[in-house]
Amino acid sequence: MRKFLTWFPAAAFLGMAILIISKTVKVPVWIAYMCMSLAVIISPIVKKILLGLGIGKRRVRNLRACISILLIASTFLINSSKLPIWNENGDGVELSQLEEPVSVREKGKTEETNRVSGSKYNADIHKGVSAVREGISDRIDAFVDEAAAAVDEVDAGNEESEEESADQQEHLREVTLVRVVDGDTLIVDCDGDQVRVRLLEVDTPESVHVDSSRNNEYGTMASDFTKLYLKNKTTLYLSYDEEKEDLYGRTLAYVWMSKDVNIENREDIETYMLNAILIKEGMARVTVYAPNDHYQNIMEELQQKAQEDRVGLWKYDEYWKITQNIQEDEMTP
Repeated sequence: MRKFLTWFPAAAFLGMAILIISKTVKVPVWIAYMCMSLAVIISPIVKKILLGLGIGKRRVRNLRACISILLIASTFLINSSKLPIWNENGDGVELSQLEEPVSVREKGKTEETNRVSGSKYNADIHKGVSAVREGISDRIDAFVDEAAAAVDEVDAGNEESEEESADQQEHLREVTLVRVVDGDTLIVDCDGDQVRVRLLEVDTPESVHVDSSRNNEYGTMASDFTKLYLKNKTTLYLSYDEEKEDLYGRTLAYVWMSKDVNIENREDIETYMLNAILIKEGMARVTVYAPNDHYQNIMEELQQKAQEDRVGLWKYDEYWKITQNIQEDEMTP
């Protein structure tokens, strides 16, 4: 055993020498290991051969020391070398890789697999993002097209509305207010002629009837309202229904405070038509004589709201009774 330990450095050196050779010659590593084992076995024989050659023991010890130094140096060089060593599969690997634990090699494989998988995942994400961007771009284009079509439609509708409004304005007759007769009757100047205008679809209580018994305070209140409302109005506009005159020769009309109106628009009707304003403010009741009934539905809705809110004359119970009596008389043949 002592002899084995003595010559083991020399045997190991021989094995390392074979490893160095295997780095440049395609010799499998297992052959190098076998040669190293063989060197260990024959080391005693080498010693006898050296002694038989007349080399003294002292020289043999010196040779062994030199061999040990060379072993250390060669081992350092081999460990720091990046040259490949050929394994049993004929694959070139570094010496440091021969000593790597299995876990380290598996970790390397896992990292490589993750890198490949990550690259594929990133590629899939890139494809997905590209698809999403293309989808969003398509949706934006579609939205822009729809918006453009909607704008064109609105423009066309505005043009039609403007044309319709222009046509309606042509049907509005401009007149000049002369005076207010009572709540639902006016005198206007039309092309130099004074014309008595009776408001369509409304009826206010009497205030200047030739039969004074038919006049009442509610009629005076309605007349004052109309006068006050038209106090600063000089120019008015008339629109007509099916009949332009009644049996008494009065002009039947809807009276507007502005020419820039849509005579079919509910908001314009409630804001600019005197007939509707009287109903809305509770200063008149709805009275319709066919075929002049163009705004009947709107008028009745406005009257119902005024009655519910008890505005204007509807706040007085006596006015309710007078109105009811008038309606009964109108229904009597």
